[in-house]
Amino acid sequence: MIIIEIKVFVSSIVNIIKPFSYLFLWPHIKITPLVRHALQKEHGYDLLISIAVPYTTHWGVALAMKKKKNNIAYTWIADCGDPFIGNKEKQIPFPFYFRWIENWFCKKPDYITVPVKEAVDAYPQACRSKIQIIPQGFDFSNLPVIPKRKTKLCPVFAYAGKFNDKRDPRQFLDYLVERDDKFVFVVYTKSGKYLEGYAEKLGNKLLVKDYIPREQLLFELSAVDFVINFENTGGVQVPSKLIDYALIKKPVLSLKAHEINKKLINEFLNGDYSHRKEIGDVSQYDIRTIANKFLDLAEKKN
Repeated sequence: MIIIEIKVFVSSIVNIIKPFSYLFLWPHIKITPLVRHALQKEHGYDLLISIAVPYTTHWGVALAMKKKKNNIAYTWIADCGDPFIGNKEKQIPFPFYFRWIENWFCKKPDYITVPVKEAVDAYPQACRSKIQIIPQGFDFSNLPVIPKRKTKLCPVFAYAGKFNDKRDPRQFLDYLVERDDKFVFVVYTKSGKYLEGYAEKLGNKLLVKDYIPREQLLFELSAVDFVINFENTGGVQVPSKLIDYALIKKPVLSLKAHEINKKLINEFLNGDYSHRKEIGDVSQYDIRTIANKFLDLAEKKN
């Protein structure tokens, strides 16, 4: 009885917090005054790089640097991962007034960096001239040793990351349930609701794990035959996990969550990876190369 009451209480608190999160970006909005206050004690830097997500970090920098006399940094680069208002993967759009804040913020930095050129269209037209493409950086010096599987009793493949309504695995899982061959599908996620009922249907063919540190994850993924990618729908975001997959040389089975390609799945399960997703040259993502690109921008302003 006590456990039920606790669950009801927690659920009530969550229901109260949700509107604040939607209307005011709570609790991320708390970062804005903290960043502003911290930066007001700084001055004389050549380069300041602020990083989102969350975007409230950028807003704090914008408030701190709004007065030229503050002289915090000569060049400010606002680095953005996923877009804010233009995020096509977000299921519920932000309230309209956040567009005003985004328009205000985008005028402030010297440069805005985004990881892929497709993301440029997700930002306000007025600031696109200052947008630069700098991919996400990866440390190539700490990659796991890729183990070789000596025995291959059945295909083993994996997925790592969150699920949502646009990246929904259930059609893929339904097709796996239809098959009577042997395989093991390993899933690293916290989005358990999208897997409900499939443990009973697939039995030991489905292995669900919690998130683990990146280095450990890459080591474990390096032992599977291939990895699964559920494609983004908006066209302005590229999952960074694809770079990780390329680094450990894993074939990528890339699928549209709501248009399952059974022929392609069959090819992969039979060990034919000729239609794998091509990632391209990964050397461009070396963190040393990426760091130099930021420094080049600072020099460019000079």
